[in-house]
Amino acid sequence: MPLARLDGTVAVGAQAASKGDVRGANAFVERLNRATDLGKDGTSTLLELTNRLVGNVGNETARARTAEATATARFDDAVSRRDTFSGVNTEEELALMVVLQNSYSASARIVTVTTQMYDTLINLVR
Repeated sequence: MPLARLDGTVAVGAQAASKGDVRGANAFVERLNRATDLGKDGTSTLLELTNRLVGNVGNETARARTAEATATARFDDAVSRRDTFSGVNTEEELALMVVLQNSYSASARIVTVTTQMYDTLINLVR
């Protein structure tokens, strides 16, 4: 029944649509294949217009993905250049800081032991 077309010429009480009637579907397909004036875009069938629109969406999607990939690559390159320019490697800096801290501790012990030795020598001389 959804594909049928209502027959307005039948008498009152008679059947205006039947199960096997596909005139509505045929009219729809015919309308899709009929050329329509689209103004500045010229004349085209609805099927051609739909294909063009879907194709344009696909093209724009591909362009957007390419632009995103390009922007991501440029961003990664900029971050890499910034890190290279600053020359800071946090792991290397942490390792050097541990070495310097150990050196400072060793130097502090030497100063403490030297002070104790001088104090002992001075006390022996007195």
